[in-house]
Amino acid sequence: MSLTFVVSTGRCGSTLLSRLLHTNPDILSISELFGLVPIKDRLAGHLDGGDFWRQIADPVPFIDAMVRDGLTLPEFLYPYTTGRFTPETGVPFISHMTLPTLTDDPDGVFDWLAAIVPDWPTRPVPDHYRHLFSLLSDRFGGTATVERTGGSIRAVADLRSAFPEARFIYLSRDGMDSALSMSKHAGCRIPVLVEREGSWTRAVHNAADRATGQSGRFPAIDAERIMECEIPLASFGDFWSTMTLKGAAELARIPLDRWTTVRYEQLLLDPVASLCRLARFLGVTSSPEWLSWAEKQVRPERIGTSIDLASADVAELRAACSPGYAADEALHAQHPPTAAGIEHGRSKR
Repeated sequence: MSLTFVVSTGRCGSTLLSRLLHTNPDILSISELFGLVPIKDRLAGHLDGGDFWRQIADPVPFIDAMVRDGLTLPEFLYPYTTGRFTPETGVPFISHMTLPTLTDDPDGVFDWLAAIVPDWPTRPVPDHYRHLFSLLSDRFGGTATVERTGGSIRAVADLRSAFPEARFIYLSRDGMDSALSMSKHAGCRIPVLVEREGSWTRAVHNAADRATGQSGRFPAIDAERIMECEIPLASFGDFWSTMTLKGAAELARIPLDRWTTVRYEQLLLDPVASLCRLARFLGVTSSPEWLSWAEKQVRPERIGTSIDLASADVAELRAACSPGYAADEALHAQHPPTAAGIEHGRSKR
């Protein structure tokens, strides 16, 4: 079984791409297996099966608090109102985002995994993940595993070190459009706000909890402040550029035949050509049925969402995105699409 990671800055269509790949029977498309946790910390050392299971299954208090306090993300797909687990008692980490993209019965699949994984022997953590991918492939099908975690462009070096056999798909979207989308997404607003505040506690937690020092529960998340606090769009442009520059530097170290690129804009305007190209890279088939279904899922009107911004915001955002644009263009230039090129979003402004 082959292993490929989709790496991106987030807010650039990686969720859509995962959904499209999921419907190809030759692909095991896994989403957000490392979401909202430091990837490097999840790949280090040796663990026995029980400790590895706890790593992927134990609740993450911060994620549960986000759901509990109303700071939900589109990626949180667990059926919180009908499922067996609740944010108050703790939802398994793998159940928030990963399992619901694979099955309509995340609790049942969780129980199936819980009966198998803890008995695995001690081995390097990456080997546990390889066996997990194989186990999921046996159940859900697919000869090619494709994992996608939003924002994973920052972890290319860590992923490559842990999985030297893996290949990479670099997915990007026009930086200004990505930054605008980031400005509306809690998962992106939090790190930008923490950097501006210089303190995780001040940026994220409710003032009352900070003052009283609540014990026995994770401090309340200040969802209203996180989503309503004014943050200049240029800050998100800087955030996008920083991630793009870091990822570009690491991808440039990888042999060209081990990675490829796709633009979100190309995926929306010509999904058939984009998906056929990715299928060839992954070594899987592109059935007419799959391509026909995929064509109906895309929304080309999502291209150029930042074009209507005020001129001052446009100028500041463009300047902030400029370093990232240069790095992004350099990456795509190494993997030009076989079909006719598509004008990059920022050139329309």
